[in-house]
Amino acid sequence: MPKVVQQVLASFGRDDVAVADIAPQLAAEPVLAAKTLRLANSAYFRVSRRIASVDDALQMLGFAMVRNLVAGCSMTAAFKGLQGVDLPAFWQHSLHTAVAARWLAPQAGQSGDVAFVIGLMHGLGHLVMHAAAPDGLAALDARVPLLSPQRAAAERAALGYDHAEVGAELARQWQFPAELSAPLACVPAPGGEAMAALIHLAAWRARVEEAAEVEADPPQAVAASLGLTLTWDGQARTLTVASGGRSQTMPPLAELSEGLEAMLG
Repeated sequence: MPKVVQQVLASFGRDDVAVADIAPQLAAEPVLAAKTLRLANSAYFRVSRRIASVDDALQMLGFAMVRNLVAGCSMTAAFKGLQGVDLPAFWQHSLHTAVAARWLAPQAGQSGDVAFVIGLMHGLGHLVMHAAAPDGLAALDARVPLLSPQRAAAERAALGYDHAEVGAELARQWQFPAELSAPLACVPAPGGEAMAALIHLAAWRARVEEAAEVEADPPQAVAASLGLTLTWDGQARTLTVASGGRSQTMPPLAELSEGLEAMLG
């Protein structure tokens, strides 16, 4: 992994890192530089002029968005053409989970930037497992779809471990900070881990969108652990979240993610 990726991801929880500190290294990585420009000129930001230089893009995006971009680029670059995995669908699900998590985070008292990156990362264990043993997973893939909420339990029954544990170990091997790696192992069954619970809710919202489900039962017990109550309107395809006497309706995922595909493509 390029050094700049590790440097940027190591900055979570620090207040002494600025865009100028990583601009030269980022500009020296052609793929990251190109994606930075694509993101800066994407529909997400709706800029009135074309951003033509990496320095201008970094100043416009800000450090938090640059960090999200670097995380997304590093993940997609690590896995190509895996047997048994529909990568476009996988990354769309990951991006939808990330933007839903970022939207939910303030209502649950969590960091939106951290939630976004963990949302992108939460399924990486699937990719590691398919890279290592695609033939051995074929029967499991046929029985339980990759993104099914029952997938982690099926993996544990068949293998003795699940993709969430594998993803957390990958993050540790990549030297991601514990703030990112620790919640990953708990996403399928969050227990008392707040950030894992947040990603669990966001992944549910992404799955409902992708399955075009009208009738869907929100994971209320997980939501309650964060002090949230969820209401799903299948006809309108809207999720309303109540917290502390206030209710907010999540915008459509297509709206939340518009233009952000630039960091994954």
